[in-house]
Amino acid sequence: MTNYKTIAARILTLRKQQSLTLEELGSKMEVITGRKYDRHVVWAYEKGKRKVPSELIPVFASIFKVPMELLFFTEHNLEDQYYNTESLSKDIIKIKKWAETAPYEACQKAIKCIKDASHEIIRLKQEMEKYKAEAKSYQIELDTIKPLFLKIEKYVHKISEVGKV
Repeated sequence: MTNYKTIAARILTLRKQQSLTLEELGSKMEVITGRKYDRHVVWAYEKGKRKVPSELIPVFASIFKVPMELLFFTEHNLEDQYYNTESLSKDIIKIKKWAETAPYEACQKAIKCIKDASHEIIRLKQEMEKYKAEAKSYQIELDTIKPLFLKIEKYVHKISEVGKV
């Protein structure tokens, strides 16, 4: 099951990174979907007060120019990945220093770092596959719902035309 709070947090983070106001993001959403999104609705999505509809996942991805999968990562996940990369760099520096004074221990540490990195890569690949599957299910749901929205839009247009007569 998707963590909707995660998606909300990512939308907020990406909006701020791109220096967009709530109104500007709502306007960009309107251009793509044809539906109006005022700042209160966008705020509710960002705060997790309102569930982000599946049909908006590709809309947000398009606006922020990121893969849909990115919307499913928590800030903590992203920080951990950055930290792990930085930690590995620090380990490499330590290993180089040890290699001068204690080559055997340096080799043992290097082997451990390689094994840890390998396990982390496998874990991240599995996590990525999980997120891709989740994004694919959103796309399938969107493809299913989209024709219904188009029909509703058509009927709303007809009703508004009848009301003008």
